[in-house]
This record gives sequence, C-alpha cells and structure tokens, in this order.
Amino acid sequence: MAERRLEIGAGLGDTLATLPAAYALAAKGVKVEIAALQPGGGVKWRTDSLPTLKVFGNGHVSPYAEAFEFWSRTDWGANRPMVDQVARIVGTEIRDTPRTALLRATPEHERTARKLVGNSPYVVIAPEGSWHGSGNKLYSQDQVRAVVRACHGRAEAVLCHFEPLHYRDTGALDLCGKTSLDEFVALVACAKAVVSTDTGSAHLAGAFNKPLLCATGPSINPYCIALDYLPSVFLKAPLDVKNNDPALLRQWTSAVLDVADARVCMVAPDRWPCGVVDVARRLSAALGCDLRTWDDDLSDVDAVVCQYHPADSIAWSKWRRRWGDVPRVWDVHKPDELPADGAPCIVHWTQYAGNVPGHRTRFIPLPTWEVPAEQWGPRPGATPRVIAWHGMVREHKGLEALVRVFEQQVRPAVPDAELRLYGTTGPRICDPALVSWLRGLRVDGLTVDLREEWSQDELQAALAEADVYVYLDTPESGREQSACSPAVLGFKRPVVVSESSCHQDLQDWTRTAHRGAEGDALVELLTSAPAYAQACQWVEYGAEFRSPELVAQQYRGMAQQAMLNDIIKRGV
Repeated sequence: MAERRLEIGAGLGDTLATLPAAYALAAKGVKVEIAALQPGGGVKWRTDSLPTLKVFGNGHVSPYAEAFEFWSRTDWGANRPMVDQVARIVGTEIRDTPRTALLRATPEHERTARKLVGNSPYVVIAPEGSWHGSGNKLYSQDQVRAVVRACHGRAEAVLCHFEPLHYRDTGALDLCGKTSLDEFVALVACAKAVVSTDTGSAHLAGAFNKPLLCATGPSINPYCIALDYLPSVFLKAPLDVKNNDPALLRQWTSAVLDVADARVCMVAPDRWPCGVVDVARRLSAALGCDLRTWDDDLSDVDAVVCQYHPADSIAWSKWRRRWGDVPRVWDVHKPDELPADGAPCIVHWTQYAGNVPGHRTRFIPLPTWEVPAEQWGPRPGATPRVIAWHGMVREHKGLEALVRVFEQQVRPAVPDAELRLYGTTGPRICDPALVSWLRGLRVDGLTVDLREEWSQDELQAALAEADVYVYLDTPESGREQSACSPAVLGFKRPVVVSESSCHQDLQDWTRTAHRGAEGDALVELLTSAPAYAQACQWVEYGAEFRSPELVAQQYRGMAQQAMLNDIIKRGV
C-alpha cells in the first residue's frame, strides 16, 4: 500500500474535518496518517487518538512517508463543503465513503462519561474555541446562563474546555481544564446534545451525529460544514459570537433538546418480500424503533424514515395525504415517481446523489447484516470451496451467467467446489421461466434452494456456510441497487461482484470481476490463500462503515434534521 502523512493545524476540528478525505484515500489503497502539529513544531496527536474506522489500522505510517501540509490551502469561509475542499487538495473525491469522521460511541466511552457526570442525561456546552480567550469564538456569561436555563429539568449542563475557564454562577457542572482528550471525546460521544462555538466539540458532535447548536461569529461559513453535520442548527452573528442574542440561544437549545428526544420510526411496505423490507428490518432494529406499515397510526412519533420504491408510489401518495405533516426522510431505492416535496432523501447508489429533483440527497450505504463475531472471516479449519448467491430470482440478477461460469470455469479448476443458490420467488418479484429453469438444472456441485420468502435467520444460517459470495447483477432499466451484496459483507469474507453499476459503491471493498473474468476471480479466491486473506481484510474495512449501528446513527441524524428543519420553518 502507498503511504501518506497529512500534516495539519493543531485543532481537533481540523483533524476531524480531514478524516473523510483520509477515508476516501484509504478506499483507494493508501494508508494515511493524520498528524496534528503543535504551534511552533511537534506532533500534538495522530489519527489513533480518535475512535476512527479500522481502515487506518493504528494510524501510523513510515517516517519516510510522503508528508503533505495543506491546511493553509483551505477556506473555512467558503460555501464549498470543507470535506470536499480537503479531498480536492489531496487528490481524491468523496463519493461512497463517509462525509464525516463517523465516530462510534463505545462501552468505554459510556463508562468514562458516567464516571465524570453520573447517570443523568447531560448537554455538553463548549463556550470557547480551542485556546482560552480565542478572539471572536467566545460565549458571554449571559449566553452560557441562557443555555443552562434551557437545559434545566431536561438534562444536566456540563461546561467543557481543555483549559480552566472563568464562568461564574452558571448552574452548570464545570469540567473545564479537568478532562483529557480521551475523556472529552467520551463526554461528547455520550451527550444528549452539544451546544458549542466553532471549535472541536462542534466537529465531534457532527462525527457522532449528536444534535448540535453551534453559535458562530465571522470565523466560519456554516454552509461549509452544516450540511454534513446532522442534526444541527447554526446561529451566525456579525463580528463576534457574543453578538448572538442569549434569548435566541435559549430558544434554540430547547429546540435541539426536543430533537434529541425525537421519537423516530421507519415505515415500509408490508408485502414486498425483498431488499426494501429487509433493509427496513435491519435498520429499525439498530435504531431501537418500530417498523410500521402504511396503515399504522403515526400520531405518537416525531419523524419517520420512509422506505420508498416506485412500485408502491400510489400507496405512498395515499400515505402522504394522511401523514404529510409528519417530518420525513425518503429512503430511496429508486427515485422514479417520488413526489418533489422537498423532504431530504437517503440514496444508496452514488448516481442518485444530487440527482433526485426536488430533494436534497445524502449518500448512505446499505447496511450489512448483524453477523455474530464468531462467524466473521474465514471459516475455522475450512479450505475455501463453497460459493453462495442469494437474492430475488429475476433476469437481471445474472443467474444464467453465474451457473455457466461455475460449470465451465470453476469446477474444472476446483473439482470439489460448490455453488449454492438461495433464491426468493415471491409472485410479485420473480421470473417464472427462470424459476423453472433453475429447478430443472442438474449440474455437479450445484444446490438450488428457492423459497417464496426466506426468514433472515434461515438465510443467514445458510450463507454462514459459504466461503465466497458472488453477485453478477446487471442494471435493471439502467439503475438498480442490489441490497444483497452489501448484506453479506457482515460475514467479512470475500465478495465477488460484476463491474455492473449495481455494485458501484462496493467496488473498492470487494473483488470486482471484469466481464468474462468472473471465473478467474472465483478460482483465485478458492485456490490462493494470500488472495483470500487480502480479500477478507478489504471486506472487513468496507463492512465497518456499513455496520447497522453506524448506518442507523446516520439515519437517526437525518430524521432528526427533518424534524429540526420543520421547527426552523415554523420558528421557535
């Protein structure tokens, strides 16, 4: 792997704003170290000081790696998103990797936070910039008191800074100058919400998808980060943070706490036995919320995530007439016939990002299955021999090509190889002629198991016995995102995909087979231990930020932002 060392300013926010570009580089096989430098020289911290994605390893590279200083070339006052500015400077583009640092709260964070503040919910208040007395990034005494009053009865207010501050009689728990970096990260990771100026805590809130109220002065253009930090609201005053009205801060703190308490649910069709409902089930479980259908009552929820497919557009139109006032996010599997109602959209295929008329889109990858840790990676003591496919039995799934590749290329090279096809044949979704053809096949090493509907437990148990997964889909009507191939990344075993655009967001993490070379890719994985081990490692990287936990974290942030947008429209 190539290695790069990115040297930046010493601010925590600088480090966090750089991580998305580093993730994009890592997806292209570049190992990255981010070194935040002390003023006057020396390293303040490196990537491994933060709970980042595993793609970095321990965050260290060779001392002879290319050093690339770039922070003087970025502009916090520009409209262009900061993460895109950094990516352009280092020569990459953020398309199908996270647009935030995407940090995960851990049990250790929970233990640390409870030791510092107890068991009650709390709000982190960061009233100054990274350095004490930092110019126009400084809350007044009255502003801090206003925020604390908004928290009263709902959450404990906790003042945080790396240095002691001099706020008096605020009624907040004062931890300024009393926490290490690790403890500060833990406090933000477990907070109910964050109220901050333009400083590291605001960027940490964005990384953990914590509800954020950020009051700024002239030091930053909110548009360069606000669209990536969800949920958030920014108050910008001329000349100085202190010019923000304390009464306004109190009102918006209350609004952010309302969003933090939001009751979110998912709504999906109840009769669509395919990836749409499968994704909804996985994410509703990760969110800890109900999965509801079109006919269910939503009067007890504050925001919804809607699993949209154009096959159900008429039913969704009826649903909107009944529940159109509930803040919503469209989770779009295909945007055809989606009403241009201005609601935000989650898209799972990069071609849709920015290309759904009437909507602001955000790419979030489809989640993996939640696979027990004992099933991760190579099967213990097994020589790779079993290839598996699962999905709907439809023409564009490439099943005829897959059987031909197995029979003509894989079996002659690996005589004991097996191909197991686990298909769904629901009447609305399958091709009857293809079902009949599959059931009539007699090919050595081939197992065909077709069912009208699989339970997730049965399907996962069957797929757990495979060593390699293969999906040779071709685009349906030029644009089809398969939910099957991302799901099996949870096993952290090699996945072979076609170069079809169905799998565009997976090609960095899986073995992408060019047309006519699918058999070669499968044979190499079954016969070469080094190739198999390397493929397992890359799948593990790609699976991490597709984990149901992290994907659900982003979904919740989107739903909460929809609620916050509704509050903004109505006014606090």
